[in-house]
Amino acid sequence: MDKRKYFTIKKRISGDKVIINFYEEFPDEKSLSKIKLVKFPSKLVIAAQNIKEFKRIKKKIKNKNIKEIIWWPILTNEEGYWLSPFSSRKAIKRIIEEAKKSKETIMWDAELPRNKILILKNFHQQPLNKSTIKNFFKEYGNKIYTSEYFPEKIHLEILGLSFNPKKYNNKMIKMIYPSLNPILTRDFIKEEILTGIKKYGKNNFLIGLGLISSGVEKSKKFLTPNELEELLETCELFGIKEVFIYRLGGLNKHYIQKIKRFV
Repeated sequence: MDKRKYFTIKKRISGDKVIINFYEEFPDEKSLSKIKLVKFPSKLVIAAQNIKEFKRIKKKIKNKNIKEIIWWPILTNEEGYWLSPFSSRKAIKRIIEEAKKSKETIMWDAELPRNKILILKNFHQQPLNKSTIKNFFKEYGNKIYTSEYFPEKIHLEILGLSFNPKKYNNKMIKMIYPSLNPILTRDFIKEEILTGIKKYGKNNFLIGLGLISSGVEKSKKFLTPNELEELLETCELFGIKEVFIYRLGGLNKHYIQKIKRFV
């Protein structure tokens, strides 16, 4: 990126602090024990297969700094694990009904099924599933965060994998995980963030950063504390309101030392 453009942007953007939140895909005793390291206002996104399980976990979380606990609905591997029009129709309808009944804020993880065979198996249901999901978003959008693929310039809305906040009133989280994708250089990330802000506005365009611990795919490539700091600097520079770090279970004193300057 041209340095003149970089510093012009810096002057233009307010110096508001970034709200730093965390995902937790495996909310067991060990991972949730890391909450004690969170000594700043934050949100926590907790994965659970149903609302009953989510509420059980939610009751265990005792930290005055956790300002909101958000349900991350996940499916079984046979159903698709993540939520897309290619996931099991029965499972999609179940999650939607539980969300509406509970009125909980949710994080809709808009990714293709872990088992890619389901894309073919459920292809015939994709149009109907996409319609069902869109109708849900129109009704429930202001209580939905969406985790979505990066980069922003790819047109994912056609596949039901991206949801425009201007249309659905959701909060969009673009997952920027350089530890998994070396193509995501710092300059590339800056350009994509600019594209997202211009398209959706700063209030609705949020960033997911990772990884600092392994996920369901068992990756062993993690951000170093210095790399996380650089990414947070970039988000702060462009006025990103909130970031979501994947995941709480990887938090340690070294990451916290880098995070503290941003909160």
